[in-house]
Amino acid sequence: ASRGLGDVYKRQEMKDPNGDPIVDATAPVITILSGTDTVGQGSTWTDAGATADSGETVTASGTVDTSAIGTYTITYTATDAAGNAGSATRTVTVVETAAPVIETQTLNLKAGWNLVSFYVDADDMTPATIFAPIQNKLLQVKNLTQSYDPSNPPFLNTLSSLNVKDGYWLKVSEDVSLDVVGQVPSGASINVKSGWNLVCLLYTSPSP
Repeated sequence: ASRGLGDVYKRQEMKDPNGDPIVDATAPVITILSGTDTVGQGSTWTDAGATADSGETVTASGTVDTSAIGTYTITYTATDAAGNAGSATRTVTVVETAAPVIETQTLNLKAGWNLVSFYVDADDMTPATIFAPIQNKLLQVKNLTQSYDPSNPPFLNTLSSLNVKDGYWLKVSEDVSLDVVGQVPSGASINVKSGWNLVCLLYTSPSP
């Protein structure tokens, strides 16, 4: 590949022992940049690109449809000033994404205070939504710093969302069961502070 216009000019002026012009026939060498080329179905793939050894412009062609499982090819090409073309290909594989694990967690609550936590993450984790099935029996929910009372105006409730990391004190007026349907997270990072902490009960999936 040529190394610039000056080099092209010099090469064109050079002659072999027979007096014939030496023609530049070396194609650009394309280097494919490292990227994530195995992606889950429905996710986003980003082209990491490629470079040419002499700085030529590299053009990419081909598409990747992440909605469809399969193997896709992206072709990179570059042409130098002497008309020599080089190419290289990238293979992108779209694989099936594991379906989320959906479970129903049942909380069997006794009249009075109960210490509970959640191992499922529902689409809507606001207290009003989670405890809607037992709203007539729910008296209060609280953690170490926030609380929710269904009889209070919304602006007085400081507990606005529940999560799978924290533990909660929950008070009901009578024995009642509550089902919560949601996705089981693959894991969670819990920040423990100095002093008392109220955290979730660690969840172990049942044996098959």
